[in-house]
Amino acid sequence: MSPPKISVIMAVHNEENYVLSSIESVLVQSFDNFEFIIIDDASTDNTRQLLEEINDDRFIFIKNDKNLGLTSSLNLGIKAASGDYIARIDADDLWHSEHLKNIESMFDDKDIVLVGASHREFLENDSLSWENVQFVAGDFREITTNDLLKRNLLCHSAVVFKREISGNLVLYREEFLRSQDYELWLRLSMLGKIIKLPCETCHYCRRISALSLTSTEEQLRFAVLARLSIADKLDGGTDFTIPHLGAKDRMFIREESLDILIHFANKLFIAGKYFLAIRLFLRAGFFFPINIIKNACDVLVSEK
Repeated sequence: MSPPKISVIMAVHNEENYVLSSIESVLVQSFDNFEFIIIDDASTDNTRQLLEEINDDRFIFIKNDKNLGLTSSLNLGIKAASGDYIARIDADDLWHSEHLKNIESMFDDKDIVLVGASHREFLENDSLSWENVQFVAGDFREITTNDLLKRNLLCHSAVVFKREISGNLVLYREEFLRSQDYELWLRLSMLGKIIKLPCETCHYCRRISALSLTSTEEQLRFAVLARLSIADKLDGGTDFTIPHLGAKDRMFIREESLDILIHFANKLFIAGKYFLAIRLFLRAGFFFPINIIKNACDVLVSEK
């Protein structure tokens, strides 16, 4: 039996409420020449039992005896993969049935190292629909290193990348506990072309319950480290090293983290989810009701 063209990799930890829907969206893909590697990262809920009940020849199950974290678990999956390409999906995200088919065809260009679809973000418990998905043939953009240094333009669950480049496995950097995807995209952008398709064939779940100032700051801290590491390499550095963050960088991370929390709080407020919005405003440091009301009113005025 010939090896699959694509290895789909999912690392999961305590996702019993989401994982089966995500798996189903993978198994119904119109492109079916893939294997599906799932790494259970020492779940303590019912996740492992749910995974053990799946009966599909494309399914490969890796069980971590202890929690290794996302980065290490993903690297285990890549090392176990036999496909030419790696497709990523998180345990709470969903794919449209044409997702892999749209992306796979782009790799006829051998200079391409990564292809990403566009994604549609949704809040947990929102109703989902694929009704407005647009499939626009040939309408894509190339993303450069300079584009990525400004911000991450790719959703982790919406990308497919080469498993090997010049005989070397493409792995995440173990030092990056967060923003490991962003750091990898930056490195890959220096090795070949990155393409982003306009089709929204990935639903990305935003967990409002998991958003906090601390977690957002940590995510941004690793993102800034990734940028600085790549910038140093572009300036003639001999290796990808993790730099030291100065006071200016730390101030940027704090301000950006607050902006992100307030942005999502505003979205919740406009959607009528006032309780969740207030919780998020409070996490961002908006401790006085007058500040919450004033900020939300400013957004409503700007939306008109």
